[in-house]
Amino acid sequence: MSDRTEQQRKNAMKERRERRNRIIRRRRMVFFGTIVIFILVVVLVIVAIVKNVSGNMVSTNTLTITDKAVTFEEISSTEDLSKSEVKDYAKSVISEFNTDAGETLVKLEKVKEKKDVVYVKTSYDSVDAYSDFSGYEAFNGTIEEA
Repeated sequence: MSDRTEQQRKNAMKERRERRNRIIRRRRMVFFGTIVIFILVVVLVIVAIVKNVSGNMVSTNTLTITDKAVTFEEISSTEDLSKSEVKDYAKSVISEFNTDAGETLVKLEKVKEKKDVVYVKTSYDSVDAYSDFSGYEAFNGTIEEA
């Protein structure tokens, strides 16, 4: 009889140990799963921040006119010029224009290169400054004002 109760006691202890081990394994899986999800969230947040900080490049030439300024974003092929050559050229043309105008009307905001495309972003104090600099007529107003 004592052998039987001893065996039952050993079986009960074995079952408790197995149950405890299953609980520990389950908790470990939840813990590591939580860590993986946390790391993914952190990576996604970092990617979103970097993307917003670096800014999105437009896919076509874009002219944006607001009450305070004009922004022109241009996409060009880099077959003939490198990013540094484009940047140097843009700086010299803008500097010459601003010197002739006697004030800073045009600013080079950004020059980026991606594969074989150069992105140039310039800002202008007004629509008239854009027209004078680019040689293209531009108007910001209503139809009645035109």
